[in-house]
Amino acid sequence: MFGSVGSVGSLGSVGSLGSVGSLGSVPALGNRFVCRVCLGPVHEGFADCPGCHELFAGGGAPPWLGVTVVPMTSALNPGPWYSRLLTYKRGNPEHAPLLGALASAYLAEHSRHLERLLGGAPTLLTLVPSKRGVSFAEQPLRQALAAPATLPLPLVETLVHLGGGKRHRYTPEIFGSARASLFERRIVLIEDTWVTGATALSAAGALMNEGAESVCIVPIARCIDASFWGEGHPYREAMKLAYDIRQWPR
Repeated sequence: MFGSVGSVGSLGSVGSLGSVGSLGSVPALGNRFVCRVCLGPVHEGFADCPGCHELFAGGGAPPWLGVTVVPMTSALNPGPWYSRLLTYKRGNPEHAPLLGALASAYLAEHSRHLERLLGGAPTLLTLVPSKRGVSFAEQPLRQALAAPATLPLPLVETLVHLGGGKRHRYTPEIFGSARASLFERRIVLIEDTWVTGATALSAAGALMNEGAESVCIVPIARCIDASFWGEGHPYREAMKLAYDIRQWPR
């Protein structure tokens, strides 16, 4: 089981960047306007958002991966939280500590929920590999998560990007193993932002193909496009609720 490191108070340790008010809430699964896969917004009368519908209905993603996604926050594009997620890699590295503090606190707060999704205590923590040729050691997200030094498990490189990949398509073959064996490991897979989810789902599938027992995908933010989802959509209103790290949306 994950240790009890971190808490809501961990977010305050990064000064002004730790303002919980900048983080968007993730509406709970069960609301008719929440996608059953990625917990993003849906159109009225649909169970899945357009991206997940395309990925699972025609893009080849296996249905069993659709219950493994748990975003920590939501981020409106454009918006201040989205801007921090976009620029922590380049230009504004001072935003990175917030990501690390948030992830540390969230994983500790929801250790039992993660155990339930994975079928047992997590045994490995890893990242979705870079598709731009950035090594694991140099990945900005790895550096951001390493900064607090309070993650419940060490970050381990598990996959490498071999090339290729298509938007809205499930392509686990674009990743290869970076380890001798992932056999029977229960893995928490972290991504910084979820837009369509194709890369993260493909990475999760690759981990399962390498022998993992189970995978849970935990994006730091589910990104919402303001121009696509109008101001009157109930998801947009739910995002504005005061952020509470103790809330588990799935």
